[in-house]
Amino acid sequence: MGIKNIFKMVDELQKSGKLDEMIQSIRTSAEVMRAFIVTYMGEYDSKGNQIRKGDRDYIFESLEKIEKELEELKKKVENMQK
Repeated sequence: MGIKNIFKMVDELQKSGKLDEMIQSIRTSAEVMRAFIVTYMGEYDSKGNQIRKGDRDYIFESLEKIEKELEELKKKVENMQK
């Protein structure tokens, strides 16, 4: 496929309005992906500092709490067995 064919296809897409639809679809997809990423990862400033926690952070915090509680429970059981 030559460059002339590509320009012809783009011209046809533009004339039919399909190009604008494709561009809007790509923008919408990018916005959805960004929202998903921010929700999961949190939000960061330009220096890479986290300014808002994401779901991932809350998951790890919960897992750490569960781990601590299990360790405490294990110690209690061990003390009861003595």
